[in-house]
Amino acid sequence: MGSKKHKRERHLSRLKKKRQSAILWEERMELAEPFFLKYRIEMILLILIPVAAFLIFYFGDRNRRDPVLAQLNGSISEEQRTDWSTRYPDGFRALVVTGGRVMALSGGTLPKDLHIDWDQVIPVKRPSEGEFAVRFPVLQWKASGMLYDFTFVLDRKIGAASVMNLAPGVQLVMELISDDQGRTLCLLGLKFL
Repeated sequence: MGSKKHKRERHLSRLKKKRQSAILWEERMELAEPFFLKYRIEMILLILIPVAAFLIFYFGDRNRRDPVLAQLNGSISEEQRTDWSTRYPDGFRALVVTGGRVMALSGGTLPKDLHIDWDQVIPVKRPSEGEFAVRFPVLQWKASGMLYDFTFVLDRKIGAASVMNLAPGVQLVMELISDDQGRTLCLLGLKFL
């Protein structure tokens, strides 16, 4: 009998503590409510400004942040861009391989149907002497719904090209444009046959 009475007293004690903490919480919220109402715009801005700054920095033009890309973008002449758009009217993008990474230059015209995760594109150690390879692990031609993991392998000669068939009558071509000072400039072009 004493055991039931003891359990009941503990249960009532717990309920009393819960009620007291709930009352205390309500009192705190009543004190905080005028503060939140008064400064809600400032609090929203305090959250939004750092988030916006991060998004702008992260998704902003990476070429401005990377001096190598900025320099290489400036070194591509309008004549070259015109030549590339003539050869690849369906779209192109210049990319640079340097220091073990691949960077896409701005100013490309590849269509939105061709999705390339540029952060995943990597140079591959030379399959053999005199060759050059770049792997595109996430490459998607949305029109066909196909997702590719493809490696372009080219001879290390100016003008060398490697071709990938994305779909019947659709090719993705990678050309070696220049290879000097540890920087290799390539052109990725789309062709509809």
